[in-house]
This record gives sequence, C-alpha cells and structure tokens, in this order.
Amino acid sequence: MTLNDVVCFHELRLLEFKMKDTAPKSSGIIAVAVLFSIVSMGVSHVVFDFSFGQSLIVGAAVATLVGVVLSLGWREPQAGPGENDRG
Repeated sequence: MTLNDVVCFHELRLLEFKMKDTAPKSSGIIAVAVLFSIVSMGVSHVVFDFSFGQSLIVGAAVATLVGVVLSLGWREPQAGPGENDRG
C-alpha cells in the first residue's frame, strides 16, 4: 500500500461523509434573528446616535421581524441528489 493509495482512500472517505440534520429549525431562526438584532443595535447606537435603551428597542423590533419572516419562509431540508429513490 503506497502513500498515494492512502490519500485516495482518505479522499474517498471524505466524499462519503453525510451531514446529519440534528439542529431543530427554531434554533437556526433564533440564531439568525439574534445576529441581525446585534448588528441593528450597533448601527442604531453608533451611526444614528440612539441611546442604549432606544438601541435595545430597535434590536428587539428587528429580531422580532426577522424571526417572523424566517419562520414563514424557512423550509425543511430537501432530499439531495443521492437520496432519491429511483426504484
């Protein structure tokens, strides 16, 4: 067994790896909403010179809006090209 055989076998094993969908949909929506909220709070505080309380209100509003929009449009994962039954 040569080094080239080992590298080829390792690359083949990497191609066979399949991701597992273990995270629920809600945790993804919350994570994205929190990121948008943090960015909007920073922008409203630094660029628009809002107070900290006003920035919190803006962040909460943005997080709520992003959460609602994502919950309406977030779809379940679709089957990939190798997962279809062609029987």
